[in-house]
Amino acid sequence: SALPKTGQLIEDGWKQLFPAALKKSGALKMREYLRTLTSKDSSLRDIIAPRLAEVDGLIVKSYFAQAKALLAKKDFAATRAKYKQIIAEYPDSDASRLAEAELPKVVPVAVNYYKQVADANFHPEAKIGVPQGKALEYYQKMYNEDPDGPKADYALYYWARALGTEGKAAQKVKLLQEHLQKFPQSGIRD
Repeated sequence: SALPKTGQLIEDGWKQLFPAALKKSGALKMREYLRTLTSKDSSLRDIIAPRLAEVDGLIVKSYFAQAKALLAKKDFAATRAKYKQIIAEYPDSDASRLAEAELPKVVPVAVNYYKQVADANFHPEAKIGVPQGKALEYYQKMYNEDPDGPKADYALYYWARALGTEGKAAQKVKLLQEHLQKFPQSGIRD
């Protein structure tokens, strides 16, 4: 027959319209539209499934780029949230498995950043009697990020010391006792 088949017409139309439609409505709206089409008419499922996979690929790529940018900005909570979003939206997929593998990699980046900021702001000997609030905040974040990790000993000890500069002697003693119980072999205490 001289007339093209329906599948070919849809394919040709998709190639022509997809870039403009995607630009205008965005990948998330396009995904929702395609999902709606396939749920209403199962005869379209085979035709639309590859298009939906293409849109999902763009969305996942965007999500991973967003997570990477958030990590670079040191927004660790938002980075984790973006990876968890990928896992939730694409369960049992390669994207989900990759996001699951990336999640634990946020911890050492966060711990190292918190340590860097805390150490840069902790100078009790040079600033006697001056509170070390920023150092305290970041040692606490460092410890809470990975309380059983390799730098937890350091974080807990210096968090306690920073509390002392804030005049919070009771809290300092409590943390030092916790440090002694949790890290009895620590060589960090003076």
